[in-house]
Amino acid sequence: MNRNSANKYLSKLRSSLHRARSLKLISVDPFSDFKLIQSKPKSNILINQELIQIAKKRLDNKSLETVRDYLLMSVFMGGMRYSDLSKIKMKNIF
Repeated sequence: MNRNSANKYLSKLRSSLHRARSLKLISVDPFSDFKLIQSKPKSNILINQELIQIAKKRLDNKSLETVRDYLLMSVFMGGMRYSDLSKIKMKNIF
């Protein structure tokens, strides 16, 4: 689990403990001096050569070809969502 995922769970625990403190169920808030530190997520970017390799790759499975086509369309159309891409029909493309 990465740091930001752990922080999500810790913040839920922190709010529960804060609520317990306000209801006087506990005497001390264990998170009083604890600070959650966010880390910047690292994203990998496909380079042009990798996109060309993906586009030229021959696949035996029709569903894999569809997934590949959706990926390439998403990249070239500026990051369209899968739900939007799945609704595109041939009559929408010109």
